[in-house]
Amino acid sequence: VNGGSENGIVGCDIHDIGRSAVTLSGGERKTLSGAGNFVENCYIHHVGVFYKQGVGVSLDGVGQRVSHCLIHDTPRFAIQFTGNNHTIELNHMRHLALETEDVGATYCGGRDWISPRGTVIRHNFIHDVLGYGWNGKWTSPYFAWGIYLDDNSGGVDVIGNIVARCGRS
Repeated sequence: VNGGSENGIVGCDIHDIGRSAVTLSGGERKTLSGAGNFVENCYIHHVGVFYKQGVGVSLDGVGQRVSHCLIHDTPRFAIQFTGNNHTIELNHMRHLALETEDVGATYCGGRDWISPRGTVIRHNFIHDVLGYGWNGKWTSPYFAWGIYLDDNSGGVDVIGNIVARCGRS
């Protein structure tokens, strides 16, 4: 979904994908008008088969939502986001970051101070975010977080999540 509004992916099984499974984009950042695009009740796994930067769901723009999804077995992130006013809620994310480091189950690397402002990450169950990288030898778990707000990320509400067995936090 790129640039549209009120589009959704519901109840799909998405697996064995060469790169990323789903990308949502839309909305207007100047006015913060949300697109209302969503991924709901989907089962997403084994993404990034060929391109190891592949993620389960990528969000961009304003006002996208990912809810009630099971996302697992990814080389990198379950959900990557940039833009404003997204909702990431009631998801189960597990066994992630199996082939890369400096990662999280959810990730925002804004580098522009306003990038993630207004996003809510709530009531997710996140576990076994491993990370895999070089620390004098190839190591896992290594350099991985449950919820990773990188760089200059600010204005994100992180509420009521359960995070377990992650390399960093």
